[in-house]
Amino acid sequence: IFASLNSDNPSSDIMETVLWYLVVLTIRFQTIGKRRQGILEKQCAKIAQNIAYSRKINLSLLKSEIESILTTDEEFLNDFRKYQEVSMKRALYILSSIEYSNNKEHDYKKLWNQVDEVLAPSSNVTVSNIIAKKPSPEWLKLIAQEDIDSFGITSNIANFVLVNKSINNKNKPDDFSNLKSILSESDFWTTKYVSQFQIWEVDSFLHRSDTLRKVAVKIWKLN
Repeated sequence: IFASLNSDNPSSDIMETVLWYLVVLTIRFQTIGKRRQGILEKQCAKIAQNIAYSRKINLSLLKSEIESILTTDEEFLNDFRKYQEVSMKRALYILSSIEYSNNKEHDYKKLWNQVDEVLAPSSNVTVSNIIAKKPSPEWLKLIAQEDIDSFGITSNIANFVLVNKSINNKNKPDDFSNLKSILSESDFWTTKYVSQFQIWEVDSFLHRSDTLRKVAVKIWKLN
């Protein structure tokens, strides 16, 4: 970013593209991909050095240099299925990005504005888990603790939903039938989608995971 700003052509349009490329790289390689940090640091240092020496941002070259270490779509889909998240802020960013993309023609500038509103301190939107970290006996009638542990369900991104802050873990139902009724009234398609399942079991969780990742792979791409 500093190298680009110090170049001779840091126009607003060019800088927006640079920033988007870095977002894609961070999400696919680091946040969801969990790839080696050393590889990322070396390549970013190389890119910054090239910009500094040439005094010019060459977007075509920048894209090529990022693609050289970027995970493929197939790798990203596999990474997303296993994606565990402990930060509610990151989960909120990921889910709101998927929510507002919704398989439509991707416009990352519009997406940024919509997601920024969700992430703002004044926002009434947050994330909540479907299955709590300590599932109630009612939940364990639907899905075995062994399966929850095996798939890492409680911290998997597919176990989180966008909700209004009026719904939190303290007043959330501890059974799926009542939770389903609440989620069915949501304005968020990614949340309402959960209510279509009769029960929340491993197949339901995997089905939602597949739905989210198929949208995600279309969002975080180099344009």
